[in-house]
Amino acid sequence: MTFQHGNEALLMKSKTQMWRCIQNIQVQRSNTDIEALRKSWKEVKHAQLMDAREREEERRWDQEFHRRRQDLQGQQAMSSQRRLRNTTKLADLSARWRSLERKRLEKNEFYMERLKTSLSLAASRQESMSSGSPAFSFARSEPVKR
Repeated sequence: MTFQHGNEALLMKSKTQMWRCIQNIQVQRSNTDIEALRKSWKEVKHAQLMDAREREEERRWDQEFHRRRQDLQGQQAMSSQRRLRNTTKLADLSARWRSLERKRLEKNEFYMERLKTSLSLAASRQESMSSGSPAFSFARSEPVKR
């Protein structure tokens, strides 16, 4: 193999490697690049393939598409705002409900404590009455006159 053939082989190898690198790299295009490519394709299509009537119809459809896209974006923005507002309302209602439930439970606990105390006192009075303790005796010393 001569020197020239060696360089060509090296050059072919580097080209192959470069081509493989290019194939493996994912080319990312921005929306503006895509929009520019779409516009340039439209210009070519308009200039070469369409007559005046078709161009006018295409222009109207482009305007309609643009209007619908704007409407959709407006609806999405309103929906997002509504969703945020509803989430806030739901969180507020949930907090209020938890507060009411907590107060209800506290009130029930308070009433149960009062009932327990009342029953305890009544039981102790009943015991004292049955044992005849004078401190809690309700017996009358005099008969009731009518």
